[in-house]
Amino acid sequence: MHLGRLLKTINCGMRYLGTGAKNEHRPEVLTVLVIKLTTRCNARCTICTLANGNKTYSHQDLPQEMAHKLISQLQKTNTLLVGFTGGEPLLYEPLPEIIRKLTTAHIHTHICTNAQLIDRSMARLLGQAGLTSASISLDHPHPDINDSIRAGTKHSRVVSAVSYMQQEAKNTRLSLGMTVTRHNLSAIEQMVGFANSIGINYLKLQPYHTNLEQHIKPSTQADSLCIRDKDLPVLLENLHLANSLSLSQGVMTNIPMLLTELPNSIYGIRRLRCLAGRMIAFMDQTGRLGACPGMLGDKKFTDNSLLDLWNDSVMEAASNCPQLPRCFDTTYGELSYLMSLVSRPRSRMLQQFWTRFKTWG
Repeated sequence: MHLGRLLKTINCGMRYLGTGAKNEHRPEVLTVLVIKLTTRCNARCTICTLANGNKTYSHQDLPQEMAHKLISQLQKTNTLLVGFTGGEPLLYEPLPEIIRKLTTAHIHTHICTNAQLIDRSMARLLGQAGLTSASISLDHPHPDINDSIRAGTKHSRVVSAVSYMQQEAKNTRLSLGMTVTRHNLSAIEQMVGFANSIGINYLKLQPYHTNLEQHIKPSTQADSLCIRDKDLPVLLENLHLANSLSLSQGVMTNIPMLLTELPNSIYGIRRLRCLAGRMIAFMDQTGRLGACPGMLGDKKFTDNSLLDLWNDSVMEAASNCPQLPRCFDTTYGELSYLMSLVSRPRSRMLQQFWTRFKTWG
């Protein structure tokens, strides 16, 4: 990890999170940039806006020349990590080469993927490119249930992909990402055991919500997925069971944070400050930059430098976000990318401490 960028990140974070002040200053550090490479996807997950043939997104990729231009500018914003999402980012053909160039520039990389395109050859490409970490989407340990939630994907291919990555990309840290809805909240403990059984030591749980891009999903579909206050007793019971199992098996999770913050979120109470627009930014497939996917500006990277966009006033909008109390995407989501950069301690006692520490950042 680049020491200079790390020290600037720590300084920026301490000033923002520790002072309690409102957003008086613009940070010089864009710690995490998340890029939506494409709207193309090979799945139709029930949790996604692309499900059921949603027409809001036309198939579109980030222009390749824009992606390569970004690489030369990321050092000016002292960026530590670039996360790639979609759609399915592995459908973006230049991705391995972009990862390689970022690795050469000492910038870490992360992908969120359904892993359906990861065969031995793809795993080798990603490993040779220097991919730092990968979050693999899986929503249930039982194959049939997972495949019904994530239509167009196969549970068996995820298991194979994990094996290929472990063999061909040994330096890439792997995690499972589970979107928690009303339909799979009772399977969280099983997911911890399943992750451990396939050699994954980090499980990230993401509660389903409708505050960002998901707001365009028909309300009848979204309401059947969202966790409500009446679901909390069952959810909290399963989280406690899963937390005990994760500590005994050495699987890191964000469960300790969820045990406190998920009830607060459901009731509209916010304790942690949002990092969107302060340390984290999001770029869509057209080159628009914003604090998060739901708050994009009008200016594009084609006509502006990354540093100018990062210093644009649109980044301040996140401080007045009406969805802030109920949001899990940035402070609780992209920040976990940074947590994946740190190796896991080996002793069981340190693992238990680190599990708790990592979830709070």
